Amino acid sequence: MKIKTNLTISFTLVVALILMIFSASVYYFYVSYRQDEFFNRLKYRAINSATLLLDINEVDSKLLKKIDDNTLSNMNDLAIIIHDKNKKLLYSNIDSSKLGEVINSYMNFDKENEDFDKKNKQYYLTLKYIYKNEPYYIIASANDTYGREELGKLVFIIKIVFVSSLVLVLLAGFINTRQALRPLVDLITQINSIGASNIDKRIKVTSGDEVAELASNFNKMLDRITVAVETERLFVSNASHELRTPVTSIKGQIEVALINQRNVEEYKEILRSMQDDVHNMTVIINGFLEMAQVDAESDGIARTKIRVDDILYSIQDEFKKTKPKYSVRIEFEEMPDDEGQLVILGNERFLKIMFSNLIDNGCKFSENHSVSVKLDCSPDALYIKVIDNGVGIPFDEIQKVTQPLFRASNARGQRGHGIGLSIVKKISDMHNAQLDIQSNLHFGTTITVTFAYLPKELQKKSLRKSIVKQIVQKNEGIV
Repeated sequence: MKIKTNLTISFTLVVALILMIFSASVYYFYVSYRQDEFFNRLKYRAINSATLLLDINEVDSKLLKKIDDNTLSNMNDLAIIIHDKNKKLLYSNIDSSKLGEVINSYMNFDKENEDFDKKNKQYYLTLKYIYKNEPYYIIASANDTYGREELGKLVFIIKIVFVSSLVLVLLAGFINTRQALRPLVDLITQINSIGASNIDKRIKVTSGDEVAELASNFNKMLDRITVAVETERLFVSNASHELRTPVTSIKGQIEVALINQRNVEEYKEILRSMQDDVHNMTVIINGFLEMAQVDAESDGIARTKIRVDDILYSIQDEFKKTKPKYSVRIEFEEMPDDEGQLVILGNERFLKIMFSNLIDNGCKFSENHSVSVKLDCSPDALYIKVIDNGVGIPFDEIQKVTQPLFRASNARGQRGHGIGLSIVKKISDMHNAQLDIQSNLHFGTTITVTFAYLPKELQKKSLRKSIVKQIVQKNEGIV
C-alpha cells in the first residue's frame, strides 16, 4: 500500500473515531437531558393536579378528571393517582379496570420519598405531597412519544452529518496527503533521473523540511559514491597505464630470451632484469592499493590516541632492517613540557603509511640517503618536519607533487611513480592535518605535517618511553 493511500485511510479512520465519540456523546447527553426534563414535567403535572384537588374547593375528582382530559400535553397515556395516608383513593384519571394494574407497577417504589423509574417506554413517578401538614401520596406515569420522535430525528441528523463528514474528510485527506507528499514525489522523480551517465547531477533542495533533509543526505551519499566511482576509475586507468610498461618489458625480455640459446649468466641477467620489473610492478600495485584503502576508509576509520614519536621510532627500526642504506635521525627541536602534546587522535596504520612515504621519499632523493625528522611543539599544535638534502622541487611544481602520478621534472632520474605524496596528502586530510611543502632547488625539501592538539583530558600517555628510546639511540650513536 502506498504512503498516500495509507495516510488517507489512517486520517479518515481517526476522524471517524472522533466523530463517533462526538455523536455518541451528543446522543447520550440528549437522552439524559430529555429524560430528566420529562420527569420534571410529569412531576409538576402531578403536583398541579394535587393542588387543584386539595386547595380549590370547587374542584372535585370528576371536574379534575375533565380538566386533565382536556389539557393539551405532549405526554401520552398519562396516569395520575392521588391517595391519602390511609391509602384512600382521592383521585384517579384512569378507568377503574386499569387502576389495579397501574398500582401494581409501583409495588417496589419508595412511597415516602420521591422516586422514579423507566420501564420499556413508560415513565413512573411517586412522590409525597404535604398539604396542611397532612401527607398525600401521588402516583404518576406517562409515555414520552414526542420525545422519542425528537430523538429519532436527532439520530437521523447525526447519521447524515456523520456520513457527509466522512466523505468530506476522505476527500480532504486525499487532497492534503497528495499536497504533503508532493515534495517526496518530486524527490523520487529526481532520484530516478540520476544514473551512471549523470552521477554528478544533484537533487535540488528548495525547502527546510524533512524531505529537504532527506534530499541533502542523498546528495551527500551521491558525493561519496561519486568519489568511490572516480577512485575506481582512476585506479583502473592509472594501474593499466603504469603496469603496461613493466609488463611490456617482461614480455620483451622473455621473447628475446627465447630467440636464441644463451648461457647461464645471460639467463641470470635476464631474470634479474625481470625481477626488477616485477618489483616495480609490486611497488605500483601496493601504492594503488594504499590509495584505494585511504579513499574507501576515509569516513569510517578507527581512531585512537597515538604517540607520534612512537610511530616514528617504529618506522626508524623497520628501515634499519629493510633498507640499511637509509639513515633516519629523529630529534626534538625542544622537549615538550607536557607529554600529552605528543598525543594525537588518529589511525596508526595510515599514519605509519604516511610517515613511511615521507621518510622514504626524503632518503631516496638525498645524496647520502639520509633524512632528519624533527618534532616541535607550540602552544597550539604539534609539528613533524621531514628534512632532506636532495635535489629539491621546482617552485612551480610544488603544488602539483601531491597529485596522483605526478613527478617533478628533475626527479626523472630516480625510480618512482608519483604515488607516495598523493597518499600522504590523502592521509593528512583524513586526520585534519595541514601539509606544507617548502623546497630549495638543489638544496633539499622540508615537508611539515601539523596536528592540532587533543583536549587536555585525552592527553594521557607517558613521555617516558620516548625519552628512554632517545637515550638508547644516543648510546648506539644514532642520534
